[in-house]
Amino acid sequence: AAVVDAKGKILGAGRKKTKSEQGFATTVQRMAACVHEAVDAAAVPYDAIQAIGVGSPGPLDLKKGIIINTPNLKWKDAPLKKELKKMLQKPVYVDNDGNVGVLGEFAFGAARGAKDVVGLFVGTGIGGGVIINGRLLHGFNENAGELGHIIVNPDGPVCGCGNRGCLQTIAGSRVLL
Repeated sequence: AAVVDAKGKILGAGRKKTKSEQGFATTVQRMAACVHEAVDAAAVPYDAIQAIGVGSPGPLDLKKGIIINTPNLKWKDAPLKKELKKMLQKPVYVDNDGNVGVLGEFAFGAARGAKDVVGLFVGTGIGGGVIINGRLLHGFNENAGELGHIIVNPDGPVCGCGNRGCLQTIAGSRVLL
């Protein structure tokens, strides 16, 4: 977690392992504690925090802030926005972690000044985000950046999502490391 000002400067940060194997409720409690740790490190009053932004693996229901299914965390229909809002008493915005990553690079990083951007993030899975004409692309189902679940080998290994041969089963960090 990080407290960031309007210019993108990180004022303070916190870090915790998710411990997702202990379930959704434990992870959300740890996320809320991590937010408070970041606020303390930033030495700003909690009242100064305007909102909480979360990048989550997906696919997601962005309007409701629900994680529909995240195979790597083994959560289905997890109400992330609702639970964090209840714990933190601030507006909460949830988007795909790949989208959030590419948006950060677009606004403050390597893609600053670009009009069109594609970001690919290799980790446990493979996430991505797309910006076209300066606007984040969500697509008709709000999950346009889920690049790790593009099927590249229909006869390939079974993915956590249940499909065979998704890109992340061939090129994700679990396979490469």
